[in-house]
Amino acid sequence: MSRATKDYNAIDWGSLFTYDPLVPTGLRWKVDRMRGRWMNLYAARAGDVAGCIHTDIEKNYRSCTVPHGGKNWFSARVIWIMHNGYLDKEYVIDHIDGNTLNNSLDNLRCVKQAINNRNASKRKDNTTGVCGVNFTTARGKNDSIHTYSTATWYGKDGKRITKHFAVSKYGLLPSFVRACEYRLENINALNKLGQGYTEKHGE
Repeated sequence: MSRATKDYNAIDWGSLFTYDPLVPTGLRWKVDRMRGRWMNLYAARAGDVAGCIHTDIEKNYRSCTVPHGGKNWFSARVIWIMHNGYLDKEYVIDHIDGNTLNNSLDNLRCVKQAINNRNASKRKDNTTGVCGVNFTTARGKNDSIHTYSTATWYGKDGKRITKHFAVSKYGLLPSFVRACEYRLENINALNKLGQGYTEKHGE
């Protein structure tokens, strides 16, 4: 999930919702929700499932949100705050099993964005079939174009790291294999330090 841009900590979520891990959003309304000019019509009743599932077709990403104050709020963050009291702005809520529709509390963990990236699935626009490895080009001297197999991962400090293997030096397939192996070696080294790459990463 992306970083929060709204102040989730400023709202008393427990006064609005009750937690229910058996529904996708993980939340039910605790109070009647009214609408209309005179606020005399029911939009939802206490006990109804709160929120809905949003699908971003372009990013191939689904998320659960609940409405409040004219805005939509990620239910995973709401649930976390309801049970833990606070969410630091430097952290995000990650779905451990990779299923963003599983908002059970035991499937949520509070981590920095770099750790969240280490549990991310393979991007929809990935063309190599290997997460974190792609082909890139760069313009060299005399306007010559060079192609590389490029490995990308997030280091111990959370910063993005890239390593390039020139196709002109190793060949297309060998450069790709080197990039894959180099990235895997670094991920394994990070995991030995408890850096959080999971089995779901890259699926």
